[in-house]
Order: sequence, then C-alpha cells, then structure tokens
Amino acid sequence: MSYKKSRLSVPVTIAITGLFLLALFFLSSSLIGTVVETINSFKDKGWFKVLDHILTAVVGAIAFHFIIWRWNLASNRILVEDTAKHLNELVAEASSIGLTKIYPSRCKAGTDLYAALETAKKRIWLSGIGMSEVFKLTEKADLLQSKLRDNVDVRIILLNPLSKEAVSRTLLESSQSVAEIIVGTTRQCKRDVMDNDPFFSQQVFCDSSKNVRVLDRYNDEMKLRARFYSHTPDAWMLIVDDVIYYQSYTNGCPEGIDPKSLGPLMPVFRYDATTNSPNVQTMESHFEQEWTNAQADLFHMVGILEDKKKLLQINFNENGCDFKNMVGAQRIIRKPGGHDRRKRVRRSCQIPKLEFTVEWMPHHERNNGKAIASILKSSEAVMAKAKVVDFSSCSIALQLEQPKQEVAGAKIRWLPVRNQTVTLRVDEEPNSNAFRWFNKQLLQPTKGVMKVIYIRKRNNDTIIVLKPLEALTMRRILKEASSYLSF
Repeated sequence: MSYKKSRLSVPVTIAITGLFLLALFFLSSSLIGTVVETINSFKDKGWFKVLDHILTAVVGAIAFHFIIWRWNLASNRILVEDTAKHLNELVAEASSIGLTKIYPSRCKAGTDLYAALETAKKRIWLSGIGMSEVFKLTEKADLLQSKLRDNVDVRIILLNPLSKEAVSRTLLESSQSVAEIIVGTTRQCKRDVMDNDPFFSQQVFCDSSKNVRVLDRYNDEMKLRARFYSHTPDAWMLIVDDVIYYQSYTNGCPEGIDPKSLGPLMPVFRYDATTNSPNVQTMESHFEQEWTNAQADLFHMVGILEDKKKLLQINFNENGCDFKNMVGAQRIIRKPGGHDRRKRVRRSCQIPKLEFTVEWMPHHERNNGKAIASILKSSEAVMAKAKVVDFSSCSIALQLEQPKQEVAGAKIRWLPVRNQTVTLRVDEEPNSNAFRWFNKQLLQPTKGVMKVIYIRKRNNDTIIVLKPLEALTMRRILKEASSYLSF
C-alpha cells in the first residue's frame, strides 16, 4: 500500500489539540462556576468550593492525558506508514530477483524440501558436500530412482572425499585436538597409512563414501547421475522443477557452536525459477558449470576409494604444510576472544633441497645459569644445519639441528639466544627461480646476517625465527663483528 494523502506534522497537530483542550477547560470551568453559583443560593458555599477544585483537577488531568494520546497516535501513524513503505520496497526488490521465501536454517526448510521432491515432474538437481545434514541422500536414493524412471532429470554433485579441498573442510569441521591428530599422523609412504587413519573416521569422508556405496547398488542409469567435484565447496543447492533452494557454505561458526558441520548454519533462500531473473539464471548456470567440470563420476569414485591409502598419502605429502598452517591458525582463533594478531602471513617453504648452515657465537654462563650478555670473541663459532619451516616478508623460521661442537672448559649455551646475531649460509643453491627470488628478498640485503627474535621447542626440534637486520644496524654489526664472523 502507499500513502499519498497529505497530513499535518506532529507539532502542528499537538498545537491545535492544545488550543482545543484549553478552550474546553475554560468552558468547563465557566460551566462549573455557573452551576456552583446556582447551588450556592441553596447550600453552604464552602463545600461547593472544594467540589469546584476537585472538578478542575479532574478536567486538567483528562486534558493532559488527551494531549499525550494524540501525540502517540500521530507518532504511531507515521511509524506505521514508514514501516509499510520499507516493506513495500523490500517486497518489490525480492520479487524482482525471484525470491519467495527465506528459511532461518536448512532444518526449517526440511518440510518444504521433502514435499518438493515428492511432487517433482521435470528435474531434481542436487549439489552439496556429503548430503547428510537434514536432507540425507542415502534416505532419498529410492525416491530419486523412482523419479528417474518417470523421466525426471536427476543430477547429483558431491565433493571428492580425497581431494585437498575435502581435507581442508574436514580440518575446519573437526575439533582442534582431532585436527592436530590428523595433520600429525605420519604418512611418508603408503604403508604408513592404516585403515584406522584418523582422517577416514571423519564426517566428510564417511558421508561421501557411504553415498558412493549406496548409489553403486542401483542400475547403470542411476550411477550416471552422480558426479564429484574437487574445488572448494561454495553452496548447497536443490533445484526442483521451477523452485530453487540455495544456501551458502561458510568456513566459520558462532562462538560456542560445535564446528562438526558448518553446512546447515546459513539461511536457505527459495527462488521462483519462472521469473527468469539474473539471479535465477546465475544459479542454474552455476550448477551446469559444476556438472560439466566435475572430475569424476561414480565409476571413477569407486576406484578412487579402493586406493584411498595411496591417494591420502600423496595428498598429505603435497599439501601437508598447508594443512599444518591451517591447523596452527585455527588454534589461535578458536580460543575464547582469540584473533589473528599477525601483520604478515607466513607460508611454508616449498623450495626443494634448500638447507642452511647457521653460525653464531656461543654464550658462556655463570654458575647460576644466567647467560652473560657479551659475546666472548675468543670462543669458536657454533655451526648447525637448519631447514626452512616457513617465512614471511620480513622473517624466516628455521628448524635447527643440535650443534655438535664441544668447547673445553667453560659451560656453553649451545642454542642462540633472543636478540643474538647469527649468519646464514646456503649449503647448495637450488637451481630455481623461487630460490633466486627468496635469496634476493631475504638474504642478499644483509649478506645473511640476521637477528634471533623468537625461539621455541616443537616436539624434539628447536625452531628459531630470524629477522634480517636493517642497513644501519648491519653496518654497525659488520664493524664490531668482523673479527669473528665469516661471510
């Protein structure tokens, strides 16, 4: 509805109402006075003066409440009209894109989803990860088979459970302790991967493998109706005839919610496909792209699951560093009030055969164990092998081997200490553009001289984080350390 009728503003309305009530007050007072004067000719005047005051107070209270009522009435009318205007705009915008209903979650849409499937006449297109939340593919397989016999176009698109994206999704939907067990399991070769590998017991893999087993029991025509994609899951979608149900996937969940399944958390939008709006065309095209670009059908997936150990081992060998970085980041943000405080992103080093020799001067220690700040130039330099763990635009993290030098006499702190200067030398320069870029950005500006900014223990390994020295600091260090640092 629309309101084109002109109306007075609230202040003008109140002013007119006030003048009316003021006139009513004087009129009532005059009337009361006339009545009192008439009665006074018969009765004692004192009692009627009290009555006059009481009546005056009552009329004043009524007048005050009447003004307030008129103010609220005028304000509420404007609020209702503005609300109706916004609702009209919202309904018009929703209608223009074909949106007909919004469900708070997939659970709330369950009844309509099942009813739509039962009455499908032309097509049933399904797209998801494992189809196990609310809408369970294994429970609806018989219905889909019967619809296929009725010449309904049935298509099912699911996530490849052994793809990199499936492992990433599994880590996001697992608790922190389970995720750390998954990435910490040894899978250097196929024989290291056991049937009870922790990844094989997670929801994404279990749901997908169960779907494959169920669909593989149907006839060949049904088997051709399932395909598997390997890209990042972006949406859950169900298209039945001229109705589209669409729900976006997320990588996060509200605090306090178990991340076991992130899929059903977002609202489900229902669209009318007959409107042929750009949004409707986009969603239909999106499904067609996924169907066309799918990398495996049911025939391939049965073979993939048969070789699951080897494929999982290859996946972790190629992407294990990325998985570990993901779990490490999750450890931070999953804590209450936790957030990423890093200014720069750290990335695992994938340059093959890149090893360093780290050289530093040892610190002597007092009897009480406290390190002396000064570096004793008479001592021999300590050297140790190291591999790059990860790096950012301004620092390098190295996994340090235990030094083997022994110095007679004084007790030596073998590991470098925080803020100590060390020198990096590449044992053998890899022949790759990636190394040349790495060397140019982080090593050459300071000739490999860096400062220790952090030391930590990880299992039995020592991890040191180094930061290249700035130019002015570099000149000072070179001058002071030229007698015992070698380049």
